[in-house]
Amino acid sequence: MAYPTAVDDRITDAVTQVYENGGNDALATVAGLIAEIANVLNGAKSGKTTIDELADAFENAEVALHGIVANIATGRMG
Repeated sequence: MAYPTAVDDRITDAVTQVYENGGNDALATVAGLIAEIANVLNGAKSGKTTIDELADAFENAEVALHGIVANIATGRMG
């Protein structure tokens, strides 16, 4: 399945902004979050992941992203 170019472009832009603003640490965090979300989505597709596990993955991502923003705002990242 080919993904729409617009989605690819938005992902590329977002990842670039993460790197430019937060550096390698922020990029590594976001890459880990994307991998975690992808894993639970794959599990959900095959019926191996519960709604709670899926919700936890997205909640973890939200918490981590707030941490990245706070670190950038306070000059501790970037």
